[in-house]
Amino acid sequence: MEAPEPPEERLSIWEAFTILSDSRQMGMTQGPIPLTEIESYLRMMGIRSKDECWQWLHLIRELDREYMQYQSEQEKTSDDTRTRH
Repeated sequence: MEAPEPPEERLSIWEAFTILSDSRQMGMTQGPIPLTEIESYLRMMGIRSKDECWQWLHLIRELDREYMQYQSEQEKTSDDTRTRH
């Protein structure tokens, strides 16, 4: 199943999320996007106002939580499949 396209007014948030996803810490599982990476991204993109930074932070973290939950469910399904075979 292919992911739906985000609304046009949210494309910049989606782009930030996809760029920042590469900065996840990897171990046995993927970690969340570090707050310091989000902060650096916002600074690099010239997003300075406190309100706008909080909005971006909230939206990116929400996407990240959804992604982490999805990944966790995928790993659980994969583990369940392996233990049955």
